[in-house]
Amino acid sequence: MLADSEEKRTLLQNYPQTLIVVDCFAKWCGPCKMIAKDVEKLEKDYKNQIIVRKLDVDENEEFVKYFNITGMPTFLFLKNNTALKKVVGADMEAVHNTIQQLM
Repeated sequence: MLADSEEKRTLLQNYPQTLIVVDCFAKWCGPCKMIAKDVEKLEKDYKNQIIVRKLDVDENEEFVKYFNITGMPTFLFLKNNTALKKVVGADMEAVHNTIQQLM
């Protein structure tokens, strides 16, 4: 779980060449709950290739504004201090396709 923007900066600095997938969710979001187990599996599916972190949008307004998160779930794909792509919605096929495209 990403707690704040400082933790995000540290993560990006420590793993500049690694694809980081951020699951932006809300506790009240039905689709987020529906795919939660699939999100948990992502790091296992791509072992040692990606880092997955969850971000509660209700607790991280600065992050949400910075990345213009408007719907949940939203998956951000970060690498080299850059947001490469965004997938909005509970579309795990699109998430897997994006990971494979960006790795």
